[in-house]
Amino acid sequence: SWTYFSSNLTSVTSVIRQHAYLIKKVDIELRILPLVKIASSMLPHLFMLGVAIGLAWHQGYAPSWYTLQVFYYLFASAFLLLGLGWITCSSVLFIKDVSQAVVIVTQFGFWLTPIFWNLSMLPQEYQFIVKLNPVHYIVTGYRDSIVAQVGVWERPQEALYFWLVAFAFFFIGKRIFARLRTHFAEVI
Repeated sequence: SWTYFSSNLTSVTSVIRQHAYLIKKVDIELRILPLVKIASSMLPHLFMLGVAIGLAWHQGYAPSWYTLQVFYYLFASAFLLLGLGWITCSSVLFIKDVSQAVVIVTQFGFWLTPIFWNLSMLPQEYQFIVKLNPVHYIVTGYRDSIVAQVGVWERPQEALYFWLVAFAFFFIGKRIFARLRTHFAEVI
């Protein structure tokens, strides 16, 4: 899940620059470019999810109805990515260092997200810091779906926080993209 998120955020950041020829020559809705990039990487991610489910099954964690929740978490990840992608792909045209900042944040985020470690390793009073990272919800959700067999409905506060943050990024990203869209041809 982290690989899907971080690689997509990095690639979506440069999607407008990669398709600069579309800005001046073709009249298309450029807002769909990040969505196309995110959707096109779902097939390899679904394959890797299948491998992860198979490996978990081999280790004694048989697939169940909880395993189907991975599709919910995949959608949640794509939704968050779309909002963040609109912000980064439009702003990188005006501030070149945005792409470097995305790389740094994703590398730092890797260690702040409980991927290879468990949140219970931290003292209780510091766990909220990790939970502020919206990707924590997705990574934990994948783990809950495949291994721990915990339902989405069993963590309503975390779900509410995640969706509030995801919708905030979505609407902010949509607004920033719409505002900057008129200037894309000038800066490319």
